[in-house]
Amino acid sequence: MGKKWNIWFINLCICLFPILLFGQNDNGKKIVEFGWDCPKVSALKMGIPEMENKTPFDGVVFTLDFDIYSAFDTTNRPESEFQFGDLSKINWEKFTNNFLLVRGVGITNAHWLDDNAWIKIMKNLMKISRSLAASKTIKGIGFDPEYYYGDPDDNPWIYKPSLYNNLSYQQVGNFVRLRGKQFMQALQTYKPDIKVLCFWLLGLVSIQSQHQSIAETGMALYPFFVEGMLQGQNKQSEIIDGNEYSYGFETPENFVESGKYRREEGSKLVSVSLQPNLQKVSLAQAVFFDLVYAKVPNSDKGFDNATKEKWLRYNIYNAFKT
Repeated sequence: MGKKWNIWFINLCICLFPILLFGQNDNGKKIVEFGWDCPKVSALKMGIPEMENKTPFDGVVFTLDFDIYSAFDTTNRPESEFQFGDLSKINWEKFTNNFLLVRGVGITNAHWLDDNAWIKIMKNLMKISRSLAASKTIKGIGFDPEYYYGDPDDNPWIYKPSLYNNLSYQQVGNFVRLRGKQFMQALQTYKPDIKVLCFWLLGLVSIQSQHQSIAETGMALYPFFVEGMLQGQNKQSEIIDGNEYSYGFETPENFVESGKYRREEGSKLVSVSLQPNLQKVSLAQAVFFDLVYAKVPNSDKGFDNATKEKWLRYNIYNAFKT
């Protein structure tokens, strides 16, 4: 590799999965790293031994070389960009639980009402599915639904009547639910046992809807998409709540109660018929290095380095324990 792999990443998000997901190992938990330095396939091919030997992780969230993949991309992408062959040649050893980063955006919005656009989207998602199937160590996708970009009208999750031919919130939601189902089914094409690690499941929607009507939030349409994913699941696939809500946890009770709280709050946002499916969703615990060490805006609590290190150790311990 051109540069040394850093053991401590700038943005360290540790996701811990229960033993039932990935089978037996020494401690029954898995640690998956995701950061600003998210490696591309070419970097993994060259540097995987160093990454595995010098870090404490069981897996990593990575990207394809051409881009961070956008889930609602209508571009007719050639098969070569999905790197089936390159992924099959990575010599994974210690990293046995890896996830391909997929962002919940499109070039422009998500074309919820456009069947022809979704034919193109699903073709690309099926190619993503084939990429996942290239190695047994690739468990699924890391799905990031947050919108970080410039034009708010390109946020696929917002609802404005003017964007949808003056259809009602529920009418648009019916389309979004269908697309969530198609999304899940397409990803299961070559990878029927796919694990969809949603960095946020319904936690962010719950937070936003505390302050305004859900239809007015930045994640207004997302619950319909989650419903569709739950409907589209087969018996082998799994949806995991990445639980970014846990970033700022400070007490053991926060960790212990988070699963029950997330499922109860999430149940308010999905139909009654799908609430039993939501209860089966697995929960991860996420630890955010940049927040603990005050490397992101408004996160500085005035702690000295010794206190920050103690907080990080404390959160990793409680994340593992729960």
